[in-house]
Amino acid sequence: MMFQFSDCELSDNSFDTTLDDSLVDKINKCSVDNLSTGDVLFDADETLKLYEKYEKYDVKKEIPFYNNFSIKIKNVRCVLIDWLIFIVDKYKLEQEVFFLTVKFIDNYLLYTSCNLTLNNGVLLLTASILIADKFHSQNYISMNVLQNLTDLKLSKKHIIEMELQILKVIDYRLNHITISYYSNMINLDEDCKLLFTYCTYLTQLYDDLLKYVPSKLVCASLYLTYFSIGNKDYSKIFEIYNYELLDVKDCIIDIYSAYVDNKMSLYSFVLKNKFKKVLPLIDPSNLIYN
Repeated sequence: MMFQFSDCELSDNSFDTTLDDSLVDKINKCSVDNLSTGDVLFDADETLKLYEKYEKYDVKKEIPFYNNFSIKIKNVRCVLIDWLIFIVDKYKLEQEVFFLTVKFIDNYLLYTSCNLTLNNGVLLLTASILIADKFHSQNYISMNVLQNLTDLKLSKKHIIEMELQILKVIDYRLNHITISYYSNMINLDEDCKLLFTYCTYLTQLYDDLLKYVPSKLVCASLYLTYFSIGNKDYSKIFEIYNYELLDVKDCIIDIYSAYVDNKMSLYSFVLKNKFKKVLPLIDPSNLIYN
């Protein structure tokens, strides 16, 4: 059953959202409502090559944290990201907003060691969506819409303060190379694209897959998609993403394992229903290890 926010009570102390004077000054100089790719929050001239250089470093730094997720946090995180899939689909938000939101949530958890619960997680997710959509889109989702989705359990004050808290914790680093960037490197037909999208959502839902960089997750998801639909043109994938099968085989197996786990999961109602008509993924173990 999908999580209902009427089951959850939000209190004023869900997070410590006290703001110091320096943070308030920084916000006044650069309002989150006016974020753009040319904003002073980051170097607009920073090249893609530089991001790719640090892609592996960022993931390496975060692996110990992700490996230390408690079972409780894993389950709560899964519920929240499942709800995020619903919001992205319902309000036609761009895929980049989905992946950025997940990144902001995980980075916040990384740098605060927050005890994630459904109670405070709703607030974290809502504020992260707003930051990601404001940053990426010109016509971003309104706060009133998200308030209604949470049965008005969140006040605007809660959400605004949480936005500022997230920005402070992640040090205003909003620009990331995500899965959606690498996904756009290849053209897929509709059936293939749907199965591939399902795979990429799985990579975000299960924190065990966060140890892989986005380019490797995309390459492995494409390989698994091609393999499952009977397209054997794997060389095209490896040429585009500059990997060999040996480089991504563990990632492929882990994505398939996430797929198997998800079929029996109690925490991903939206994902399972949204993609219930996609072709099944085929176990790639025999092909990879033979």
